[in-house]
Amino acid sequence: MYRFMKHKNPLDLYKEVFNKNRLRKPVNRGRLLGLDICDDHLALALSDTNLIFLSSSSKEWRLHGGAKLFGDLYHGDQDLKSLSAELEALIDQHKGEGLVVGYPFRKLEKSDDGLNVLMFISNLSYTQKFGGLKYTYWDKALTPKQITIENHVDLCMNRLGDDNLLLEPLVQHQRCAPHQMLQGYLYSGMLLVGAATARGLAPKRHWV
Repeated sequence: MYRFMKHKNPLDLYKEVFNKNRLRKPVNRGRLLGLDICDDHLALALSDTNLIFLSSSSKEWRLHGGAKLFGDLYHGDQDLKSLSAELEALIDQHKGEGLVVGYPFRKLEKSDDGLNVLMFISNLSYTQKFGGLKYTYWDKALTPKQITIENHVDLCMNRLGDDNLLLEPLVQHQRCAPHQMLQGYLYSGMLLVGAATARGLAPKRHWV
């Protein structure tokens, strides 16, 4: 049965996948995929199964669509069908259990970028090919060096989950950098569950 994608609070998604992985053998653990929506293509990065670092085999996949990646009619476009099929194959291949979508929260001067991200994810969801895949939006500007538990956990848990998706511009970031965005997200998730707990995600118990 086809279902729409399901939006989650950023760190709720991390906790959900993290807790599921604690009950699994390493070979069955899921990963998170970082998705950065660029002008004419999608760029993806892949986490490791511990949800701490990028996968050692991770690379920046570039899924190319047509010249028009956005728009009200794009959900019926052949380019979207082809692109979504390629994305679906990558998710299945790497046991992707969540999609972390880069969003320019701090880039008010180019708000069209944010609208394009929302439009594309909406169109992707309406293909109904992702079986209820959970996704979240993450600030593209937050990197591990800029994240501290005092300054950003409240932001991640509350403000990033609000309907108001615009925050004050604070830092500069690369135009399209899924690895940078995903690593910042993983680092925030590790702070949430505790570094010792995260690094202890080893196959010692809770196997099924």
